Amino acid sequence: MELLKTPLERLIQERQLLTDLENEENSFKIQEWNSTDTNELHLNFSLKIGTIDFNGVLVYPELFPELPAYIRPQKSGERWSILHQYGGSGVLCLEYGPDNWNTNISGVELIRSAQILLLTDAMTWRWM
Repeated sequence: MELLKTPLERLIQERQLLTDLENEENSFKIQEWNSTDTNELHLNFSLKIGTIDFNGVLVYPELFPELPAYIRPQKSGERWSILHQYGGSGVLCLEYGPDNWNTNISGVELIRSAQILLLTDAMTWRWM
């Protein structure tokens, strides 16, 4: 199986940036890296927001960074956000996606965007 068509240097950089984030932030934990039959690279991670652990997958498509990476829950059908998540796929609607993607956006920026989304949702629903 060919692992992505992404340049190796970019994958090394992504891995290092995510490891650095894990070392800086207690709320973000790397669980495991794996590849799929569809030539995607997946990072399973945990993101703690308040007292809740969100177990997610950062998905790097085969043609990353030409195609956007994205985040979804590890558990199929799990809802993290009422207003900012696509129903069937579970993909989070983050600051960066197909409509505004550029090749300089990193997985760390997607993780940080997910943090902001989940914190904002938690604060919004707490006060309603």
